[in-house]
Amino acid sequence: MGRCMATHLKHGKYNFFEGIDLIIPVPLSSVRMRQRGYNQSELVAEGIKSETGLPIETGVVIRTTDNPTQTHLNDIERWENVKGIFKATPEAIQKLDNKHVLLIDDVTTTGATLTSCALAIKEAVPECRISIATLCMTTDI
Repeated sequence: MGRCMATHLKHGKYNFFEGIDLIIPVPLSSVRMRQRGYNQSELVAEGIKSETGLPIETGVVIRTTDNPTQTHLNDIERWENVKGIFKATPEAIQKLDNKHVLLIDDVTTTGATLTSCALAIKEAVPECRISIATLCMTTDI
């Protein structure tokens, strides 16, 4: 899916990836990663990388809380559920300063997860520019 997405965005009206330095998939908690065995956002990012050659950074942002799944929450509960759960790691400053990053998630409903993750990056690295991409967006929660 990431390869298809990248191909579409590369050859569309705009060169979406122009100026982007690296890809950051939204991280899972260590508990969820052990349970699942994979990070779906990271798999999407790998597909994008295969089409664009952009590097992926997985160690610059961490999820500090194993928060409950968002699937059965309303929009207000979703924002509260992800508030402050991400943190930029110490290496984020050196790797992201004055960079343009592409933050990847699989699905966006309210934008709460992406916003929380982006705020953690911007708090640690104010000179980092952030773009986002998701495979799909829902309009009904």
